[in-house]
Amino acid sequence: MKASFLSFLLFALAPSAWADAEVRYFAGMAGVITPMMEYIPKGEIDADKAARIDHYRVAYDPEGRFSSIKYFSRGRPSSKAYFQTHEVRYSYTGNKRIREYFAEDGAPTPMWRHYYRSQNIQREVYTRVGDVVTLHMYGLDGERVTAGTESFEFRADHSDPRGFIQTQFKADGSPNVIFSYLPFETSVITRNEFGYLYQILQIDPETSEVINHPEAGFAEMRLIFDALGSENGWEFRNAAGDLVDRAATAVDPGYARWIYEFEWEDRALGRFRVLHERYETAAGEQFCSGGIICARQMGVDAHRNVTSSATFGVDGELVIDPDAGFAKVESAYDGRNRRTEQRFYASDGALRTEGVAVRRFVYGEGGAPVVTEFDHTGAKIEKAE
Repeated sequence: MKASFLSFLLFALAPSAWADAEVRYFAGMAGVITPMMEYIPKGEIDADKAARIDHYRVAYDPEGRFSSIKYFSRGRPSSKAYFQTHEVRYSYTGNKRIREYFAEDGAPTPMWRHYYRSQNIQREVYTRVGDVVTLHMYGLDGERVTAGTESFEFRADHSDPRGFIQTQFKADGSPNVIFSYLPFETSVITRNEFGYLYQILQIDPETSEVINHPEAGFAEMRLIFDALGSENGWEFRNAAGDLVDRAATAVDPGYARWIYEFEWEDRALGRFRVLHERYETAAGEQFCSGGIICARQMGVDAHRNVTSSATFGVDGELVIDPDAGFAKVESAYDGRNRRTEQRFYASDGALRTEGVAVRRFVYGEGGAPVVTEFDHTGAKIEKAE
């Protein structure tokens, strides 16, 4: 009797210890292109390593399912996670799996991922009936919401041996595309031999046959992940599996391969200092976006803050990004990962002479920055009232 009461008391006083049967630590998160794929932590580390570097703390329930995922930077809770909040908590009821998102202080907060194109989703409810999983999204007020891509509902049919068939629908029930860059309405999503995202295949909804998309000009987007979960680029292929250039009618047309090359800090943990990006046509020739930008480069620090970004031309020279108005930008950060300064450069490598050359940020007690701008001579730019 005493033993039973003691067990009950321990359970009542420490429910979290019972809920989290196991805790593991990871350095990063592998990319997914859809909310119908679960998050994939990568680069497992031990608790001692986690105390020294930015990391995810992943808790599992007694059945081996995710219980929570929390992100930490500089030893503190942080919202610089893959899902742009500090924590995602899981709950399981019958045929439902629920993900809810929270800020560093524990308050409910909306998440963000590129496959939604909006930051209005705080809760995701997955319901499984047979082979089909349906996703509905909810905002902070508890009401269902439409994502920025105009999708109101996602479905994944797991009966296909290649992977799962994904469809997405607008609030009026009409079919929707994944997003404009990848305008598939019905697609098969597969994984590679390492368990990471591999293919998004456009299929005929009636026959499930792989077909070329008439506007995009391709049938397949292939993502190149290695055994460690690092993403090394994208490829676009036709229904026969051959490389093909994105069609002139597609968003961002003209190339068949987007290639990533890294300067590694720790490859096993997926940590890099510099990312180089370049483009190739199906014929293996260099491709330059808009006839101007042939390559990009991004530098990051140990906390994944972007410290530099630059665009390059045919011969590797700096070129002005016409959309941004500069060729290179450098950023500095404080001990809380807040940007403190930006410096904008022209194609000659000097501070640009037109517009803002330097931008500085000073943070008050409330956390909102006061921004001051300067030209290339160091003179303060007075803002019009």
